[in-house]
Amino acid sequence: MFRSRREQKNTHCLGSGLRFVGSVRGTGDLVCHGEVEGDIELDGVVQIGPHAKVRGGVKAREADIAGCVEGDVVTQGRVTLRASCNLKGDVVTGQLVVEPGAVLQGQLHITAEQSQAALEPQKHPSSTLLPE
Repeated sequence: MFRSRREQKNTHCLGSGLRFVGSVRGTGDLVCHGEVEGDIELDGVVQIGPHAKVRGGVKAREADIAGCVEGDVVTQGRVTLRASCNLKGDVVTGQLVVEPGAVLQGQLHITAEQSQAALEPQKHPSSTLLPE
């Protein structure tokens, strides 16, 4: 009936029409459909919706970005850039998934310990991230 504290998963949501100014730090996951002016640092998954805007860095276990981010994105696991994503900043991650149409203006750093596992299934891992 009740889960132990260790089993509970916190998911926080910033809805559309809301604007948060300041740093977001904590545990759990974040789903953002509004605006954040400041850094986001969580130990879970950060999801940035297609109409969301983040002006600051994102540091999380994983990030799934469909909106606009102006800042660096650093994850321990995967970063997913959706077709509607517009990211202006560097990405440091173990795995990267990019949908056609996503825009990345910055440098990409695949961490050494994760990169081999992430690239093994693909025979041609190189791709163009910025449309010309």
